[in-house]
Amino acid sequence: MVKLCQVTNRLVINLQPKDGLELHLMAQGVDSEEGQVRLTPIQLDLDFDKRFGSERVGAYERLLLDVLAGRLNLFVRSDEQEMAWRWIEPVMKAWSDDSTGPLPYPAGSSGPSGATAMIAKDGYCWSGAC
Repeated sequence: MVKLCQVTNRLVINLQPKDGLELHLMAQGVDSEEGQVRLTPIQLDLDFDKRFGSERVGAYERLLLDVLAGRLNLFVRSDEQEMAWRWIEPVMKAWSDDSTGPLPYPAGSSGPSGATAMIAKDGYCWSGAC
């Protein structure tokens, strides 16, 4: 049995220099040739520079403005920080004890080739390019 691979639902968070969000979805649409209702890939794109332009405040500037305004609810308390480290330290230890560790992969890719191979054996892929 061959499984067809369609474009998956994805949320892409773009960080500097092109800050923004992309949402890739399969949505209901009508096939223009056959007139039948089918799932069609759509993309929603929020480019922060286009949307906010010169009104945008840099990350460090916003941080300093929040501190000066007393918005402490936006910051982590020391006990929260300690709990976060208790959670992450065993993960970091496991990575350091494992000779393969976390697998590096190029920015903008779908991840390490091992992840692609893992799901390909069952006929799936991360994006529509099967």
